Amino acid sequence: MEKLRQFWLLVLDVWNRGLLETSLGRIFVALGIVVLALLVRNLFVKLIIGWFRRMAQKTDTRIDDEALDVLERPMAFIPLLVGLYLAVDYLELSGGLALFADRLVRSLIVLVIFWAFRNLVTPLSTLLRQLERYFTASMIDWLIKAIKVVLIFIGAATVLEIWGIRIGPII
Repeated sequence: MEKLRQFWLLVLDVWNRGLLETSLGRIFVALGIVVLALLVRNLFVKLIIGWFRRMAQKTDTRIDDEALDVLERPMAFIPLLVGLYLAVDYLELSGGLALFADRLVRSLIVLVIFWAFRNLVTPLSTLLRQLERYFTASMIDWLIKAIKVVLIFIGAATVLEIWGIRIGPII
């Protein structure tokens, strides 16, 4: 009987200390939060983006419809980001692991923002097409590609800054 009691104490110790001094219960709840966020993602896309689509259909321009088309995937990532943030917050991490998780969440937020900006260049490029009376079509195409590259570069530089890599002196 004593051996069973010792075994049970060992199970409790493993459950409470879990992985990297975080209880297994907290880890499972955090995973549940992320899974719930993934499930809410589809609902978010249908409700919120659907509402935006209905609003955009009431306007006379096509730019807002095209913008919603290219923003749908980055916007669908928002519930997952919220779930990841809540899961990390629930875990109550400390030390280097907390710093890593914070940087990871911040990096993902930056990636989604710049992903959306980069995607918006295409529908907004119709506004730049009006410059074709002053510039050639290939110059406008080059400008659009340059804007996309600059946005990718700024997004990558921002992520590197989050991780403590000073990009300013390199530029």
